[in-house]
Parts: sequence; C-alpha cells; structure tokens
Amino acid sequence: MSVLTLPKIAEFAAGLLARGSDVLANDQAVANFLNGPNIDQSNLNLAMTPIWTGVHSFTNDLRLASLKKLYFDGGSDTYITESAANVLDFVVGGATTVKVNGSSDVRLNNVDLWLTSLKKLFFDGGGDTYFTESAANVVDIVLGGATVVKMNSSTDFRIQNVDLWLTAAKKLYLDGGADTYITQSSDNVIDFVVGGATTMKINGSTDIQMNNVDLFLTSLKKMYFDGGGDTYIQETSPNFLAIVAGGIQVASFPSGVASSFANGITVGNGNVFGATSTFNHFSAPSNAALELTLSAATAFTFEATQGLRLPDSASYAAGYSNRRDMAKAWGVVNGTTGALLEGRGVTSVGPPTTTGQYLVTLTTPFATTDFMVQVTAKFGMTAIQATLTSYTVSSTSTFIVYTGTANDGGGGGAVAPANQDFSFVCYGRQ
Repeated sequence: MSVLTLPKIAEFAAGLLARGSDVLANDQAVANFLNGPNIDQSNLNLAMTPIWTGVHSFTNDLRLASLKKLYFDGGSDTYITESAANVLDFVVGGATTVKVNGSSDVRLNNVDLWLTSLKKLFFDGGGDTYFTESAANVVDIVLGGATVVKMNSSTDFRIQNVDLWLTAAKKLYLDGGADTYITQSSDNVIDFVVGGATTMKINGSTDIQMNNVDLFLTSLKKMYFDGGGDTYIQETSPNFLAIVAGGIQVASFPSGVASSFANGITVGNGNVFGATSTFNHFSAPSNAALELTLSAATAFTFEATQGLRLPDSASYAAGYSNRRDMAKAWGVVNGTTGALLEGRGVTSVGPPTTTGQYLVTLTTPFATTDFMVQVTAKFGMTAIQATLTSYTVSSTSTFIVYTGTANDGGGGGAVAPANQDFSFVCYGRQ
C-alpha cells in the first residue's frame, strides 16, 4: 500500500507545475494518484473536482463545502447536498425525494417508504411504539407495547382499549364521505344522518327522537325503561305484548282476545277501571263511585254494588237516584210460592199468607211514599175470565201486590183473589 505524505505531495505538486496544464489528462503518475487505492492523510484539500473510478478508503472525515454536492451519477442530477443550513437533500433524477431538516422533520416527496415484512417503523427511538405489518395484510399500531389499532384489509378496522376522538361538529362517515354519517350537530346532541336525512337525534339532556323511521326489536327482546333492570315492554310470544314493571307483568295485549290489566287502570281520585283480570267492567275501591264524564253536562256513575246510575237532568251529581224516569227496582215473582225469580233492587217478596197478596221489600228506600209501581200478571185473558192486579204502598221501602180474577160467566162479573205469577217495576226518587 502506498502512503501519500506531505513531502511527497509537495514534490508531486512541483512536478505538476513544471509539466503544464495537460498533465492531469496525460500523466500516468497523476492518474495513479487520483485512482489509487488509498488516501491516508488528515489534511488533504483538493481544489480540483476529482473523478474517482476506483475504490477509496478515508480514515478521517470527508468534507464538502456548503451547498456542494456528492454525486452518484458522474456529476449529473443524482446527489446529496446541503441545500440550506442544517437541511440535507437527497436528489434523484433532479427531483428532491428526501429532505432532512435537522430542526424539524424528514420529508418524503413523491416516493414510497418501504419496510420489509414484519419490520417496524418506530416513533420512540426503537422502544415499544411503532407501526408494523403483524401478518399478511394486517397492520398494527402499537403504543407502549399495546396494540391500540389493528387494520385487517379483508375484514375490519379495530380500535382496542382507546377512545376515538372527533373534533366537535365533524362527521364520522359510513359511505366514503357522502351523506351518511354520525355527527355532533350541537352541544350534547348527536345526529344519525342517512341519505342526508336525520333519522335519529339523541339529546343528552332531554330525549331521543326517531324521525320518519320505525324502531325494530328482534322477537323476544325487551325495550327497557330502567337501564336494563326489570321494567320493560316485550313481545313474550308471537303476537303477545307484555308490559312488565318491577318484574311483574302488569298488562298484556294478546292478539284476538281481551287485554288484561293486573291492577286495573286508575282514572282519578283513586278510582280504578278494569280492576280484575279482564278489561270488561268498571269498579272502584272501598265501594266508592267511579264517574265517567262524557261531556260538560253529562256524566255516568258506576258503583261497586249499585252498578250504573245515570245523571239527573238538573244536577248530575245526584246521579241515578234522582232520575224519576229510570227504574229503581224490578222483579218477576212465582205466584204460588212468592219466590223472586229475577229482579234487582229487591230485598224480598213474602209468600202469599193471604190468597193473592204479596209483600215486596225494596233494598233502597224511596224518598217518599209517592213512588209508582207497575204490576202485570203473567196469566192471560179469555172470554170468560181475566187476571187482575193492583198494589198499595205501605212505606218508602215496601208495597203490597194484589192478584185475582174476574169472571163474567154466570158469576155476575165477580172479582176473586187468586195466586198468580206477576212482574213489577218501580219508579221514583230515592
């Protein structure tokens, strides 16, 4: 190995000056110097622009003046240069493909960055925060050793154990950026927009609005009203809807049959509509009256023991008892035994201790003894005999019915008491 020393450089330089300017192109000694295998000198300055075709080793620094270039194509358009203070450019074919700014960033311009499969692009100097292709077509983003995002080109995009943040009023598109997205339209209000139309709006402080769309629940699933506890609406079987409160089925609505309410429907003042298992009647607690108002001037009253009472024309508060045109009691009586076959508002009918006489006792007394009784015998009329009835009022709650026959066939039209089946109806104020 030849070593170039300072004395040899001085001697060589003097020879160059003596031989003339064409020596660089023709002198073999110069060629050997420029293309030799080694230059081992700590202070070698070349004022010329050398072109080396061999392999050279530099045991010390190789320095280029500011803005000068280190060419890789013989001096054309592929080189490395410091384009500005602390900015290093990699130029290929005249285009800056990489720009390294020592104080800010590294830029890749119009070129790809390739990593060998399974290798990592570190962001913490080689620690545990990086990008990597963990398997074919699967890219992982790893922070602190934990995979927070996994992108699988053939299946899904997973975000694991971290939040996804969007700037307020920005959109999360589900159709590539067109008109289907989720967004926060205003403070604490989330909109679901499909095809440009807001189909659902969630207001954190008030409600959830469904606009022009149906809400579907899979069969047997529940719509909860207590955060997933024991109060909900559910289709418990096909076409059977149940309302459950506190784990108890309080109402059910089967298709084609009567609905049921476990505890009835309270309509006011503690009154309950439908207090038994079927939805077919009115009732009220503690024998209180339940009033159903149909208009300002008309009301109907339902009592647990008295049933329907219609309003009075003057004041509906008095109800059924003041209506003189409504039957207050009625009955059908066996004339032989005095038994009450059918009736209402009647406590008892006495047997005929005297032929053709029956004592009727009413459940609710009338206001006065001036109430009316209409009596009709069940026996028919023939050409020679007719059935007769009459009554007398003995008190506000009792009256006597008389039955008999009249015979015009040889008896001179005489009337005779007789036990006859009869019916009666009572009218008046109670």
